[in-house]
Amino acid sequence: MVQDPTGAIGPYAYKGNQWVSYDDVAMIRKKSQLIRDLGLGGGMVWALDLDDFRNTCGQGSYPLLTTIKNVLGKPKNSDSNNLNKEVIKRPPIRSTSETPYPVQQPVEPVGGIEVQEEVVGKEDPCRAEPFRPHESDCSKYYMCLFGRYIEYQCAPGTYWSKVSYLQD
Repeated sequence: MVQDPTGAIGPYAYKGNQWVSYDDVAMIRKKSQLIRDLGLGGGMVWALDLDDFRNTCGQGSYPLLTTIKNVLGKPKNSDSNNLNKEVIKRPPIRSTSETPYPVQQPVEPVGGIEVQEEVVGKEDPCRAEPFRPHESDCSKYYMCLFGRYIEYQCAPGTYWSKVSYLQD
């Protein structure tokens, strides 16, 4: 078994080109403390059955789950834990008005498609026909929103199918 002297990774063992890694109590404590320090909502355990539920290794029953419970289950103001008090600070969240994908602002419909300004007391055309193909450009379509048809551009490389009424 190999232990990383810096404590950055958990223990591992190898022979030839085969290796196995795992988390011991010390690494579970470190990961659980990181979850607390970052203010995350919780963590995940891959396989509960790999914990020592029979106390074969002499650290008590369920030493890994017990460690998680002891670290994450304590109130934040508790001074009773003897854990590493190093706090890892998150980078600030960048506030931006940009989105990860281009968003097209709705434009006035073109090409003679009837637009209803108000649908109160009238049958909503969106129910009967929520989408319409563009009259002359298969890379565009209309979507009905609140009784109005708005022109949209298909995603790059896709075209509006008049058969399926989807972008293909």
